[in-house]
Amino acid sequence: MFTDWAQALEAESLPLNPNPQQQLAAAARVTARSSHTKDDLALLLDVIGLPTDNDTLTALLPLLPETGDAPAMTNTPTPALSAQENLAISMHNNGDSAQAIRTATGLSETVLSDVIADQVLGLPRAAAAIDVPVIPLPDSTEVEELLAWAGSHALAGIRSRAARITADLTELSERRDSEAVQ
Repeated sequence: MFTDWAQALEAESLPLNPNPQQQLAAAARVTARSSHTKDDLALLLDVIGLPTDNDTLTALLPLLPETGDAPAMTNTPTPALSAQENLAISMHNNGDSAQAIRTATGLSETVLSDVIADQVLGLPRAAAAIDVPVIPLPDSTEVEELLAWAGSHALAGIRSRAARITADLTELSERRDSEAVQ
């Protein structure tokens, strides 16, 4: 709260001349933060009358939110090496014998040969298996009935949630099928 009313009146008398370019840029940024994909962003920008050229879309792509759905990766990242494995690579590069490397690092002969093959020869390193608990799902007919009920519900929020869940289930099924093929 202002104690000096002259300052408050002076602030009220300042002209507000918003720049149309700044307003359009702000609208594009807000739209990008509300979009899910590049195509979604292009459609939304088109609907509100903003440019959808490649330069505009490329500039706004970093603002797309992460939805938790990681893009399908064609190659998995290699796991980080342990300190012993890094030391073994360094010693190998310095010309030390395999016995000296095993003594210094405590690595077994198999692990040492794998590390050297992976790093020195550029072979891909096998990622460690991730132990994920399997949660039993309810009977699929129950889920289908629930989605059918939600899809025909009177409230739009429930219908949209059913549509999102159905889309997510479809995407998961497609991913499972594509991974099974590989």
